[in-house]
Amino acid sequence: MRSWEWLVKRFFDALISLLLLLIFLPIWATIAFMLAITFKANPLVRERYVGKMGRKLRLYKYRVAPHLSGSKDRPPKSHPCWLGRFLKNSGLDKVPALLNILKGEMSLVGPEPLRPETFESLSNTLPFLPKRLSVKPGLFNLARIRRRFKDYADMAKENLQDDLFYLENMSLLFDLRIIMGGAASFLKKRLI
Repeated sequence: MRSWEWLVKRFFDALISLLLLLIFLPIWATIAFMLAITFKANPLVRERYVGKMGRKLRLYKYRVAPHLSGSKDRPPKSHPCWLGRFLKNSGLDKVPALLNILKGEMSLVGPEPLRPETFESLSNTLPFLPKRLSVKPGLFNLARIRRRFKDYADMAKENLQDDLFYLENMSLLFDLRIIMGGAASFLKKRLI
């Protein structure tokens, strides 16, 4: 992408994430309120991920399960309530990541953010994995649209191929196609 395209991409990242946060603020606030009451804790969590150029990224997410014990960086696995399951299954648990996009830590479109331990373990078998760190991670990505997977590691080789394809073909039009594909996939998943 040319330098002016990067500026336009950043502008639209900030504009779209701000609009989504503001337009749906009553819904996001209601979800946060219900989570706060359900878990008697902060409805948002910040989990560690690997960002652009390998920098630490603290990704905002909705809390989907009670916080029992464990590190601040990664809450322990526990059983989510009905609301947590709904948020996780629908992908709405990642809505607070729009704050990361507003802060410029993420983009609407880019490779899926990976946890440090996942990135480290996959780096041993996938030598081109660090190439995906040349851009900001994204909320929408080609791998997620092409395949419905729960974890990047499940199909790591194929997902990395999609990430590398995205890096080689990045454009504003391609980003728009990925966003529209992600929105269509989200709606299709809800309506089925």
